Amino acid sequence: SREFIMKDSYSFDRDEEGLDRSYRTMYETYTRIFTRCGLNFRAVEADTGAIGGNGSHEFTALAENGESCIVYCEKCDMAATDERAECADAEPSGESELPMEEVRTPGTKTIEAVAEYLGLPKEKTIKIEDNGLGMTEDVTGYVAAFLRGDREANMIKIVNALGIPEHAIAFADEAKMAEMTGCVGGFTGPVGLKNCTIIADSELPGQKNLCAGANRTDFHLKNVNYGRDYTADIVTNI
Repeated sequence: SREFIMKDSYSFDRDEEGLDRSYRTMYETYTRIFTRCGLNFRAVEADTGAIGGNGSHEFTALAENGESCIVYCEKCDMAATDERAECADAEPSGESELPMEEVRTPGTKTIEAVAEYLGLPKEKTIKIEDNGLGMTEDVTGYVAAFLRGDREANMIKIVNALGIPEHAIAFADEAKMAEMTGCVGGFTGPVGLKNCTIIADSELPGQKNLCAGANRTDFHLKNVNYGRDYTADIVTNI
């Protein structure tokens, strides 16, 4: 879907009630304009970004290509960008926790490779946010964000979880980060990681006996469980 318009304006209302009325008037006006233009569009809840605030909509023309990705319901008015939408967590596992085990996994630097090598479905693995090394360095230090192996991380959700502007975060130097945190490119996991802020997707605490990098070249850990084997500084939907 293609993002259609962005507007930043000030209403100078005397109170929140007046602001809500002004916002609704603009919302309804744009709805009429785009309807008269004959566009197939949705008004989509959006992240407010660096501007701040607690309410934002993007009027988005539905298309097969474009810069925005949205999710919406065909039976109601719910619509949101992928940066704003809450993802439903999988049901918590009913498995008993098994003893953690280190296993040799030579050359398996991707989720697909380690899952195939160990004969596991990707949903039984943990991966780190996968742009570059998948770890970032912001103004306060290093950050590692983990989620289930069959999921994709949303960088804006990670930035919002840290409470920092998007421009304050950048990808870390792999060698420097390895020295500080103990991470190993392609084999990084949350167990034993140090000197960094760890973010865990809200789905992970309810999952049992997952496979994660052992922070050791050519090794992974089986039967990793949140709470027993590792914890996170932040647990939230990413």
